[in-house]
Amino acid sequence: MHKYNKAEYDKKFNKKPSQRKKRAELNRYNRKKGTYGNGDGLDASHKGGKIVGFESEKKNRGRAEKSRLPGKKGFLGKWDAHKVIQKQRKG
Repeated sequence: MHKYNKAEYDKKFNKKPSQRKKRAELNRYNRKKGTYGNGDGLDASHKGGKIVGFESEKKNRGRAEKSRLPGKKGFLGKWDAHKVIQKQRKG
């Protein structure tokens, strides 16, 4: 079992070049459409690798990344994020 907590995992995940590129693309789209930082509660959303428009921040940010789902080989190898997070909440 890996000894990563969620904050460490997120930090490593978000450093990936692919994540940086995705984040920059979404920020550019939000700025272009005038919704970046205006407090309207909307985020640009990716579906199928393409920007498909806007949806609520809550829905968009709550969706699990495929690489982070339990049992999937993700960024840190086979790592069951759900079990680790549950364990931390109990402990």
